[in-house]
Amino acid sequence: MAVYFDPDAIDSSLIPGSGVLMIGYGNQGRAQALNLRDSGVRVSVGLYPGSKSWSKAVADGFEPVIAAEAVSEHDFLVLCTPDMKMESVYREAVAPHLRPAAALCFSHGFNIRYGLIVPPPEVDVVMVSPKGAGYGVRGRYEAGSGVPGLIAVHQDATGQALNRALSYAWGIGCARSVLLETTFAEETESDLLASRPCFAEEFLTSSGWVTKLSSKRASSLRSPTSSAFMRPSSSWTSSSSGDWRG
Repeated sequence: MAVYFDPDAIDSSLIPGSGVLMIGYGNQGRAQALNLRDSGVRVSVGLYPGSKSWSKAVADGFEPVIAAEAVSEHDFLVLCTPDMKMESVYREAVAPHLRPAAALCFSHGFNIRYGLIVPPPEVDVVMVSPKGAGYGVRGRYEAGSGVPGLIAVHQDATGQALNRALSYAWGIGCARSVLLETTFAEETESDLLASRPCFAEEFLTSSGWVTKLSSKRASSLRSPTSSAFMRPSSSWTSSSSGDWRG
């Protein structure tokens, strides 16, 4: 797995050239949208009608759009909604309007990892996961630095998926720190069961997600000591990465 330290080595033009549709304007969505705009990226904020975040986006100087109406006009889409709502948002507002060769970007890999969202083969699917809460992502950017981030490619339809993800990471400020290449599976499993082991089972079962997974995987989810989930990630133990966690 690669580690990226040099923001100047990233082709930052890939994202400013196409613009970004940020779907969701919560903790991470707001921070990432503001950072992108300050990096010179054209950003649209996509929300559902009546969203409580609409007025917040307006106060920040954005002109929010209805997500379902804007998807077909953008080549780079960021799904920054809560995990429990993301599958329905994708199904209702995104999937019917996706353009071929578009990129879908996630900050967390859960819905891809467990097959709740299955994008068509003609789009790129990437993850750029800042290792910090939204206020830290924004605060460090404003201070001239950035939080470390994880980066992953699930599907490379265009041959440019990794470069597009790196360009996005540049836009939100993570490339100012360090980017560690990983996988959707490693990011998801480590986040759920290494960071919040006591929370994971209750969260997954109460939301109904376990019933959507295979019986084998559901059995693993109910066992926080499962070796499939608790194994250390080789990406995280790379001696060349330093203490990228910040």
